[in-house]
Amino acid sequence: MEMTSNKPAPKWRKVLISALLGAVVGLAGISAFMTLHERGTLGELGISAILACLAGSFYVLIGAQVAMGVAWPGLGQRMLNVEDAEDLHEQRPVLGYAAGVMALWGAAIIVTALGGPGGILSPSAALVGASGLVAG
Repeated sequence: MEMTSNKPAPKWRKVLISALLGAVVGLAGISAFMTLHERGTLGELGISAILACLAGSFYVLIGAQVAMGVAWPGLGQRMLNVEDAEDLHEQRPVLGYAAGVMALWGAAIIVTALGGPGGILSPSAALVGASGLVAG
């Protein structure tokens, strides 16, 4: 008696490629941010503000990735965790809103961090900017 399984095979290749691509883009983003910081472009940020900016940039990056996947379903079905392009098309409105919220939230974190001690924004400008981004 032969037993068969209806479970799909694991998608290790897709997961590995996504992880490697994410690592490369993340490393490039961190390198760019640290270059700006070392040049003094971002002011004299403390370690907590630097970490907040990096966390915010990851939110923006994830939002951009999901937005690209929604905009180009062929790319999205390979990049995002969906069954196929049809599944992506059905989830398009929800994923579109999620991508926008994720990017706005990340930008709000960055603006808040840049308005802290040593940052390039005044605290009141950071408050107004972050409030506008969160409201968006």
